[in-house]
Amino acid sequence: MKIAEAKAKVEQWLTEEGFKVADDPHPDCAFRLSADDGQGRSVSILQRPGRIDQVEVGVNVELESTETAKISKMQPSERMELLWNLRFQLINLGVGFQGPELPLRAITIETVVYYDGLTKHEFIHRVALVRRAMVATVWTLNRYLKEPPRSLGFQLPR
Repeated sequence: MKIAEAKAKVEQWLTEEGFKVADDPHPDCAFRLSADDGQGRSVSILQRPGRIDQVEVGVNVELESTETAKISKMQPSERMELLWNLRFQLINLGVGFQGPELPLRAITIETVVYYDGLTKHEFIHRVALVRRAMVATVWTLNRYLKEPPRSLGFQLPR
């Protein structure tokens, strides 16, 4: 499969599922797309030049400065519990991640689909997986910060 073909397929599938898809070029990517669900939640779809047999699906959960400040005021044991819970939660969901680490500013969540398994079913499943991991991460942060959960659904757009 060629890069252009993989890009065209994922764009089509995302559009069919109700996402608003836009090119989001990056110098380290053969292609990068942003797929927004219409409610301001987006995932990135990309392919790195050195990994031409796979498509990555990812999201970056960025904390607001007020959230980072609240975390820094937690007891050290509570901060470590938060980090361990986030890490094990992401592992249990079956996604890759970068972070969480202190100071907690962002967590990148990602998964890949290899070309030999790149079907609409598998791809959209991976998009939903990353979105569920994002919601679980945000809600875990809300719980530790003693805030009401942000209104984030994880159904695919219709």
